[in-house]
Amino acid sequence: SWMVAGEYTTRAPARHRYDIGLSYSTQRYEGGNFATLHDVTDGSRNAGAIYAFDTFSVSPSLTLTYGTRYARYDYLDGASLVSPRVALTMAPTNHFRVSTMLSSRATAPGAEEFMPRIESGIWLPPQRTFSSLVEGRPFDAERTTHAEVEVEREARATTTGSFALYRNAGGSRT
Repeated sequence: SWMVAGEYTTRAPARHRYDIGLSYSTQRYEGGNFATLHDVTDGSRNAGAIYAFDTFSVSPSLTLTYGTRYARYDYLDGASLVSPRVALTMAPTNHFRVSTMLSSRATAPGAEEFMPRIESGIWLPPQRTFSSLVEGRPFDAERTTHAEVEVEREARATTTGSFALYRNAGGSRT
């Protein structure tokens, strides 16, 4: 198994703050588990992702964040997954904010096996692979649609807020 990953992030006070990255990994399976070999047709699994997000400070009181993540997992029937996100934050006064966000996320079963765990330092690729619990049933992506509105008010050292959230999840059959 091996992987390559990189990311680039710009920080404030820039008007545009970019968060861009990519990763690609492959996992070769040479074990003797026949159930797993059934799902690994060419002896390996490949996964790659690329993402780009921009946080644009339109004005001191208005910020727009937008972007998407594109991922490809060769073991899915629909191998390409797109996960867009857009968020808007308005601060009409110094102590009052309204934030909104809309996103759609698609995740592959076992995707975390291919992603680096940067926060934990050194990351080693997995030594095992995985297969569907039900023979003959392919992996499907899990899809989630998310919408939220949040209102925050600062008063001295305390921030109070309330939010409304909508989440719709479509699942995997594995």
